[in-house]
Amino acid sequence: MLRLARLALLSTALLALSVLFASSAHASRGLSVSPTTLTASGRLTMNGTITCTVTTNITANRSIAKTAAATIGSVTSGTITGCSGLGITGGTFGVPSPFAYNSFTGTLPNITGLGATASIVSFTLRGTLPGATTCTYAGPVNWRLIFLLLRWGEITWEIAQELLRMAGSDILCPARLSIAGTQTVASPPTVALI
Repeated sequence: MLRLARLALLSTALLALSVLFASSAHASRGLSVSPTTLTASGRLTMNGTITCTVTTNITANRSIAKTAAATIGSVTSGTITGCSGLGITGGTFGVPSPFAYNSFTGTLPNITGLGATASIVSFTLRGTLPGATTCTYAGPVNWRLIFLLLRWGEITWEIAQELLRMAGSDILCPARLSIAGTQTVASPPTVALI
């Protein structure tokens, strides 16, 4: 009887340990990304009236810690082309623009997205309006990286509607600019829990 009680206690202890180790395996510290050089492109709308194709070149960190405000990459260059509305013809990004981790969506181990914030993104729009040929803006932008099953078959950056304050430009440029839209990453990387 004592032997049976010991076996039952040992079985219970082993079961408890297996549950403990199984759940801690899902509590990963972060993600690994490969390759780390990405290009995102898509149509963005500014102030609800200007629509442009925006191409953004991004360098992501090889490992992304799930730590609030940890730098996870940066925008290294970008172009703004094919604009329609208000005489805007195109533009360029001011770089580098580092961005930081702020959240993830989904339930471990099935993370479905990452939230990132760029504290300062600056860019210049060129136009044909009299008195407003160069408009420069800077400010924070929030991004949401969406992916499925930790295989970035496609990543979409949803740029939240944010106001960018004017950093210096011609007198007729709007004082504030809002941005909304989605960019899709070409040649998406592979992501794994670490």
